[in-house]
Amino acid sequence: MKLPDHLVNKVEQMTTLQRLYCEFRSRNMSQSEAMLRAGSDSKDSASRGRIGYQIEQIDGAKEYIEFLKEQRAQAAGLDSVELIQYLRDIYAVAMTTGKLKEATDSVELMGRALGIFGKGGIQVLTGKLETGTKNDTQAFKEEEQESNETKERLAELQSIMRNLNTSNDKG
Repeated sequence: MKLPDHLVNKVEQMTTLQRLYCEFRSRNMSQSEAMLRAGSDSKDSASRGRIGYQIEQIDGAKEYIEFLKEQRAQAAGLDSVELIQYLRDIYAVAMTTGKLKEATDSVELMGRALGIFGKGGIQVLTGKLETGTKNDTQAFKEEEQESNETKERLAELQSIMRNLNTSNDKG
């Protein structure tokens, strides 16, 4: 699929760093990680996140990121419904065979794909979009915090599952 005409000029005006950032961001990386991979030499994660946030405010950047995400999905030949179904199938097989780690991983991936893992635990999907803007600093601080909280929860779940698997193996 060709880049839409209204985006061509906007993307051409971006620097190489900005284009690379958009490409990495389209892979669902955090703002900080995308900046690091794009070539930022900043050692501070928060600074990289701020720069990434600023790049996303450039006219056409968010549209370009979404376009790239669509391209990646088409190249994989999967849509989100198919992907969720595959994860459900993996979950079912894992639970049937007693492989709790794989079951937990597939549930976690489904949660991420659906966007239900957020601040403070699992979010209830209401079908309503949240509105309002956050100030620059707060927006990426929350993203970094949510990412760290998700990693911590995942580590806790994995630890619990390891303990369960270990106790099942002994019993």
